[in-house]
Amino acid sequence: FLGRPYDQVFNILMQDDKIASLMAPFKSAYENKANDQLEGMVGTLRVNAARLVSPEAYWVFTGDDFDLKISDREHPSYLVIANDPEKEQVIGSLNALVLNRLITRVNSKGNIPVSIIVDELPTLYFHKIDRLIGTARSNKVAVTLGFQELPQLEADYGKVGMQKIITTCGNIFMGAARNKETLEWAQNDVFGKAKQTSRSISINDQKVSTTISEKMDYLVPAAKIADMATGWLAGQAARDFTATDEKMLDRFDIEQSEEFKTTKYFCKTHFDMKKIKDEE
Repeated sequence: FLGRPYDQVFNILMQDDKIASLMAPFKSAYENKANDQLEGMVGTLRVNAARLVSPEAYWVFTGDDFDLKISDREHPSYLVIANDPEKEQVIGSLNALVLNRLITRVNSKGNIPVSIIVDELPTLYFHKIDRLIGTARSNKVAVTLGFQELPQLEADYGKVGMQKIITTCGNIFMGAARNKETLEWAQNDVFGKAKQTSRSISINDQKVSTTISEKMDYLVPAAKIADMATGWLAGQAARDFTATDEKMLDRFDIEQSEEFKTTKYFCKTHFDMKKIKDEE
């Protein structure tokens, strides 16, 4: 379509009221015979759009095979989308188009609970993903995002985009990491420091002495995260609201109160591998 003469392209697109305002600068450049300027603007679009040209893409994006509102109360459904490493740039763009439209449909009031799970997030572009994370919970949408290391996420979403993602998510689950930036983020920002008790014993020919001390130290050091074996997990769960018992205010102990107990964890998972194998 973009390869057709400009007069045909503009005549068709200007018929849509929503697109007409967006096309006005291009049509103005064409009518004023600013051909160099127009070619510069449209040329880039043609090159990028040409990468998406394929019979498979035309088949998928024509016709109404199903409704993207998978959280519809009357007709709930699910959608599975896969990428191809060899055609990541092309398929990733098409997948992003579908997902961004799907999110607009499901992230609204009156829907049944729905889960959006994205593995290898850097291979896919989410438009304004921080807004999705921030508003999805109130609309009964659970968002799960998976990626390997922070630099991988930064390369595709930029520094600002990466920070928006990692600071907006309430629940964090992680396995072993190797990148220095990822380890420092986990050690300092996710787990932080906590008051820890240490004990030392000194023995000589006259007596045995024990010294107990308290100090602020990293809850989960970076070296411990880097050395995590298969099956181990660390992270932080979002804290639920816990009401304070007003009768206990006069003898309130912040260290023992349920309201202030940590939701951070470092543990080993336990799976019944036989059942998992049977399911496969």
